[in-house]
Amino acid sequence: MIRVALHHLKPEGKSETASIGNIERDVRVSLNSTLSELRFIVIEQLNPLWAEWSCNHSISLYLLEMHKAPKMILYDPRRPSHGADEPVLQEFFLRSTTKDPVPKFYANARVSILLVMTNVQFEEVLLWQEQQENVCLHSVSHARALLTNVLEGHIRLQYCRHGTGGFHCTQAADCNGE
Repeated sequence: MIRVALHHLKPEGKSETASIGNIERDVRVSLNSTLSELRFIVIEQLNPLWAEWSCNHSISLYLLEMHKAPKMILYDPRRPSHGADEPVLQEFFLRSTTKDPVPKFYANARVSILLVMTNVQFEEVLLWQEQQENVCLHSVSHARALLTNVLEGHIRLQYCRHGTGGFHCTQAADCNGE
């Protein structure tokens, strides 16, 4: 079992990463998974959580670096084929000692695989979220105003059977008593 998570680099001058919106999962993977397979599994697990948290921001998780926590780069998008077909997890779960050179499986090894975005990318996403919240708040305000006008009888909603099949508004005076 490994933990997969989405992180961002902290502002320039700091070498740490920080979690993004608690986007993380525990995932079962084969020890023989290649780097390409592991990357696909990680992205498939995190993508729905990312879409929800980021309000469907357009940044693709396929563009991000993949690290073994804390700082070991496993996948660099600038070199996509480097080690792509090599098993990547065995070295983290199989270990030998000076007393016993035969590698042993350590089931309790804690392995975290991170997709890491830059701080600039993360700041862009935060700005995007803020803009989306403003759009949502405007939409909610508009819906509230529309509902108030309907309830007060100023506007009437009618179902349109032609075209879109949706509702449209008419002024109460235009209803011709219907």
